[in-house]
Amino acid sequence: MTTIKITDATVEPLTLQEAKIHLNETLDDAGNDAYISALITVARQAAEERLGRTLIQTTLQRVLGGFPCSDAIRLYRPTVMAVEWVKYIDTSGVQQTLALSDYLLEPGSEPGLLWPAWGQRWPAVRHQPGAVVVQY
Repeated sequence: MTTIKITDATVEPLTLQEAKIHLNETLDDAGNDAYISALITVARQAAEERLGRTLIQTTLQRVLGGFPCSDAIRLYRPTVMAVEWVKYIDTSGVQQTLALSDYLLEPGSEPGLLWPAWGQRWPAVRHQPGAVVVQY
């Protein structure tokens, strides 16, 4: 069971101008801009790591060896906004994509919980590393 970052945030929670004001830097002087921008990114990433959550929209994948037995798939680094897709290796060894109507994301849960839809069960899979991948 692994959670992998696919795409990092494309914006930061703090602008360069806000950081420069906080640091008492001259707004017109661009000499330290690259360094300050890098510090903003490093600080966000460190905060996310420490908090165990994302602060800005990020794409993640949860990789599992199979579906849980009649239980939810836990999606770490909340808050989960949406599930892009669920792929799995069926018992014949063929990759399948689960229909959106076959699962539901529990709103506001931490960690995010992905359940089979009402009346559905997780499909049978080949139990192997990476048999189930959820992108969210």
